[in-house]
Amino acid sequence: LPAAERAEALAADLSDTVNTLPWTDRPGGADIIVNATPVGMNRQDDPGAAARSPLDNTHLDALPDSATVFDTVYTPLETTLLKGARRRGIRAVTGADMFVQQAAAQFSAWTGLPPERTPTALFERIVLETRD
Repeated sequence: LPAAERAEALAADLSDTVNTLPWTDRPGGADIIVNATPVGMNRQDDPGAAARSPLDNTHLDALPDSATVFDTVYTPLETTLLKGARRRGIRAVTGADMFVQQAAAQFSAWTGLPPERTPTALFERIVLETRD
């Protein structure tokens, strides 16, 4: 199924617990925007994919200064969406940040060590050294 149809099916499946609405009907003043799609990710089959963003600057400009933009894409590290958020002075969280925190949580779960003993700096270095 195309991504739009999959998204609509997921929204229908979650309709008892999650409210969804078209972007044009969104309420103003969002506190956080999360891109959980592959839009903006480097793709070998589509050289222009990394330049795309799920939001244009008009949408980013409408966000309050206190908003956070989180892009789960981690290659490239600085997506077009995050660059737009930083241009606005909005807090931007990268997909690599998520990836590192997932690794830290998994390390803690597997070893039984408390989260503060997780080698997060090591995970950050590995992600930065090995990404495309």
